[in-house]
Amino acid sequence: MLADKLASDECAKSLETLTRLACNPECISSLVDGLVSSLTAVLDVAEYPDGTVSGFDRLVRCLLNQIVKVGHEINCRSKII
Repeated sequence: MLADKLASDECAKSLETLTRLACNPECISSLVDGLVSSLTAVLDVAEYPDGTVSGFDRLVRCLLNQIVKVGHEINCRSKII
């Protein structure tokens, strides 16, 4: 149980850190590449019993939303130039 809690906390912290990194346009490409390569692990965590990773869905939604938002901003800027 303690190991599950520690893994859950670490997962949440990692997703929060990735979301902060996604605010930086220079990090988007690396984040997307990393997500593609670790998608299996992300899906494995998503299949944990309910509540194992507190707020996992919300954390993933925030990360993906930030990536899309910054990607859109990059796209809009490239059209202006």
